[in-house]
Amino acid sequence: MVMIVSVWVDETKRILEIIKNQTPRDRLEYVGSLADLNLALARSVNGWDEWLRNPQIMTMLTEEELQQVYEKFKPIVISFLELDIWIMEKKISEQT
Repeated sequence: MVMIVSVWVDETKRILEIIKNQTPRDRLEYVGSLADLNLALARSVNGWDEWLRNPQIMTMLTEEELQQVYEKFKPIVISFLELDIWIMEKKISEQT
């Protein structure tokens, strides 16, 4: 298990550096960079989903660790959903 997690962490660090260094300069590059961001986010969300569905893995995290993750994760999700709502409402209002 430790080896699998270690490989995942290394790959995630590599992806994070790529994303941090992206500097899109035009519309096409923004689309590509947004696709990269979306894939990275989906990869992480899918990983968490697998962990949350596995009681054996969840027993490895203490209640304090779960609370810390929750407190950091919640504002990220709220911000992301607010962004989603903002752009969708903007596009809807432009169509009416």
